[in-house]
Amino acid sequence: MHKLEDDNEELRELLTQEEDRSESLEKAVNDNLTRAEDAEAHALDLQTDLQAAEQELSILRVCNRSCCRIP
Repeated sequence: MHKLEDDNEELRELLTQEEDRSESLEKAVNDNLTRAEDAEAHALDLQTDLQAAEQELSILRVCNRSCCRIP
């Protein structure tokens, strides 16, 4: 009977350890997901900034051509 109690206690301890590991892994996954989402949002912001800068450069080139024409 004591052997069964010892086995049960050992199984409870192992289960607790596995639950702790699972919670730790879940936290790490959630943290990494949050970081990835933040990085994606930042990349989209940079892409928007780049498109705006490219458009501004295009406008400046057109203005430069117009202003520098020799009649």
